[in-house]
Amino acid sequence: GDDDRINVSNFKKIYKYLNQNYSGITLSFSNFKTKKDLKKNNYHSRDRIRSFNLIYDLNKIGYTSCQIINVKLLATILKKKNEYLLKTKFPQNFLIMKLIKEYNNWKVLELNCIFNHLASFDDSWIKQNLLIRLKSEYLGYLIPIKKYFSNLETKTIKRIYFNLFFKNMISWIFLSIKYFGKEATFQSIKKERQILKEPFLIKLFLCFIYLSPFFILNYLRIFRRLFILKL
Repeated sequence: GDDDRINVSNFKKIYKYLNQNYSGITLSFSNFKTKKDLKKNNYHSRDRIRSFNLIYDLNKIGYTSCQIINVKLLATILKKKNEYLLKTKFPQNFLIMKLIKEYNNWKVLELNCIFNHLASFDDSWIKQNLLIRLKSEYLGYLIPIKKYFSNLETKTIKRIYFNLFFKNMISWIFLSIKYFGKEATFQSIKKERQILKEPFLIKLFLCFIYLSPFFILNYLRIFRRLFILKL
């Protein structure tokens, strides 16, 4: 996914891992200032591969990074079940999280080789897709967690939820509020918030957002930035 973001100059470093017996690899990203920087070698990033950590790495799946998937294993997953794939605009989450669960052999390549560009949205895209994109943020993560990792301890699921919410979901909530307002934003995710039990702190945080005047949201964005550094 997002193959246009790969720093091709570093592809030789990536390639040497592709013949290993991994179910898949998540590639790290670096916030290059321009897309031209993709042509440069990132000599300072670590060419190190490690095991995938469900709590701290799950937010990288699907939306903010690139994945290299073992297609032979992917074929076996597709043959077994595919009824969940059309519930979200991002079916890769279901596939990847199923592979992580079934084979327990997913890796993270800590080589900053991805251009994590900021998307630009025109009025047409916003009107047709933004609320759907926000719903998919919940669906693409919470349904696979509930389906594939329900055996985890409650406190572990809560920690995963925290990371997903403050690193991924909240940014789309802020963006949706900016264009559609609080009422439409919160109404759009009413059902999705019930997929997993919402941690009390997140519930409280969303309640504060809903009741706060708009200018407070800028301070909340700063708070979020500081908070995720501790996660």
